Amino acid sequence: MNISSVYYPAKEFVRFLTTGNSGFKNYDITNRCNLQCDFCYIYNQPDNFEFDEVTDEKFIEFFHSEKKNNVHTAILTGGEPALRINLIKAADKIFPVVFIFSNGLIKIDSSIRRRIFISLDGPKEIHNKMRGCNCFERIIDNITDDRRVIVTTLLNSENYPYITDLYEVLKTKGISGLTFSMHTSEEYYDPAVLRGAKLDRALTMMDYLRKKDPSFVLVSKEMIKQFKEKNHIPNCMLRKGYIISHKSDLSVKSPCVFGKNIDCRTCGCSSPVILHSLKKLDIETFRIISRFYYREKSPAFREYS
Repeated sequence: MNISSVYYPAKEFVRFLTTGNSGFKNYDITNRCNLQCDFCYIYNQPDNFEFDEVTDEKFIEFFHSEKKNNVHTAILTGGEPALRINLIKAADKIFPVVFIFSNGLIKIDSSIRRRIFISLDGPKEIHNKMRGCNCFERIIDNITDDRRVIVTTLLNSENYPYITDLYEVLKTKGISGLTFSMHTSEEYYDPAVLRGAKLDRALTMMDYLRKKDPSFVLVSKEMIKQFKEKNHIPNCMLRKGYIISHKSDLSVKSPCVFGKNIDCRTCGCSSPVILHSLKKLDIETFRIISRFYYREKSPAFREYS
């Protein structure tokens, strides 16, 4: 484990446990997207489109005020954040730590030396079916030999059998790893939510890959346990304010990045799973977190560290 890469996040995690202030913020910098996926929580909640996005200038002004208020980690989501590249570039200059979550259709300029999480739902046929477009090969072209990239796969009842297939595709592409989350829904009885034998099989495959290639498959034994037992739900640290989320009009999204209509009983989000595992001082999960921080640090991070 690279101690220097986790020292400051660990320090801020401890600060949250003692003061309630973490220094992490999530920003939906846009609700616009170049895809329209059926399972997307943005499109499934109409109130996400009942407001206008603020201008780049207002968002950048907000970023500066957030930095002054001790926000050190900006998580940029959407929609598709690459559609507002000016805000990504601004965040890169302002915040010590920036995580970008993208669908990978737009390649983010190599000058942005930050961790980029790219969504892939499975091998070619599965991903294209779930996303409703012929886009898998384009995404693979965009991420190949890009060490900034970690692929994140959202597992549901359709794509979970293909975890190993996706791993075999990605292992040779020169990226930094593969991690997972679970489908979270507005409806408790949504058939896409993994339960029972399907959940057990998915977690067994995940654990197999974790043991086979721990340097590439970025999930801990404790995280797998929480995906199964869901102890993170009644103790959700997002509901407690560890990571506050802002919509693209700068208002606060509650209770978390999924918004108000989500059924928390279905939660398979990796963020509260990771936070619950860290709260238990799980060393393997700290190793996973150390990999999430991009090694070629920006000037803002060097100043922070």
